[in-house]
Amino acid sequence: MAWQSTLDPRCRRKIHERIKEGERKKVNGVLIIIESPLITYGFAILYDRQWPVQKGKLEGRRDLTLGLKAMPVSVIRIDDRYLAQRNIPKLKTLAGKSLAIVGCGTIVGYLSCMLVKAGAGTCGGKLTLGDFDYLLPQNIGRHRLGFPDLLSNKAEAMAKELKRSAPTEIRALPVDVRQAQLGKLDLLIEATGEESLGHWLCSHYPIPALMLSVWIEGPGTAVRALLRKNASGACF
Repeated sequence: MAWQSTLDPRCRRKIHERIKEGERKKVNGVLIIIESPLITYGFAILYDRQWPVQKGKLEGRRDLTLGLKAMPVSVIRIDDRYLAQRNIPKLKTLAGKSLAIVGCGTIVGYLSCMLVKAGAGTCGGKLTLGDFDYLLPQNIGRHRLGFPDLLSNKAEAMAKELKRSAPTEIRALPVDVRQAQLGKLDLLIEATGEESLGHWLCSHYPIPALMLSVWIEGPGTAVRALLRKNASGACF
């Protein structure tokens, strides 16, 4: 309490009030968290229910809560916004954005993991994965998924894998994307490698939705991408 008074006397009084409130309510303990401009810190207080019975007027005025022990605790942020922003401070993340990926093959297996680490599907945003295909034995050698997901739908298995690693809002669409409604999007990623499907998506989800088409050139020679971000560029 003395240390807190040197930083902020008003905060010290509030802390003391909360500790006394906990004693009045007969709880077992209280957890105090202080969020300052530079650091978040805290401590726990466990009440001693073996206090001696107070006798006399002077004893009745003593505040026994000041004699309780404070146990420091480590305070670590794990909220969505912090996790996405931590590695790229002061830069924009994908938190709060609506993204959709069509095709959950080799590229998307790894790309979707990086998108989630950049905030996709957090802070009110949503990540949609669409693919009607299944993970087959010939995919195992190059896909992000493995034997536990063999013969599972790629979109559903990938969504399950991403949710296991981070608390994200992910929707799996195990159907042909031409039979689904993706809704309003901030970014549409087409990674099927089918040019005709790319043309269809480009016409059905026009500007202002950003559209990124990505594919593997030939027998793994290179990975190429085409970004459509305005209507003044070349046709798809």
